[in-house]
Amino acid sequence: MLDVIDSQILLFEIEHDRKPVDLNELLHEGYLKEAQMACPDGTTPVIENGQAVSR
Repeated sequence: MLDVIDSQILLFEIEHDRKPVDLNELLHEGYLKEAQMACPDGTTPVIENGQAVSR
């Protein structure tokens, strides 16, 4: 899941010349679906230093 989010962060950055602030920005801009807002193991992904990490 984090690989998918990282690829969407990169795509967002290419198209907007900046990194997204958080996952909600990716969701509202159509880069992620609601189902992609949680990892299969139940952790929550977040963006830190421009990359997806789970907590």
